[in-house]
Amino acid sequence: MLNARLDRLPQAQIAFDKALTANPDNVEALCGAMMVLQKQGRPKDAETFAKRLSSLDAKCRDPGESVTVRLPTPRGTQPAAR
Repeated sequence: MLNARLDRLPQAQIAFDKALTANPDNVEALCGAMMVLQKQGRPKDAETFAKRLSSLDAKCRDPGESVTVRLPTPRGTQPAAR
């Protein structure tokens, strides 16, 4: 996914193809492959992946979406102030 976000599209496509060969229902790889095709200006090809995702009743996460993770603090220490 990082290669796709950094516009390293050939490398991203290879990685997504390998992931989909191993598991054709891999939602992240389907979304990534679709994103690469869209960036390459190939909306008709991307539509194939969109249909596959729809058949799986799956949706792609927003690539700009961030996830907050709270890590446990060791005993006896205070969390860092921000």
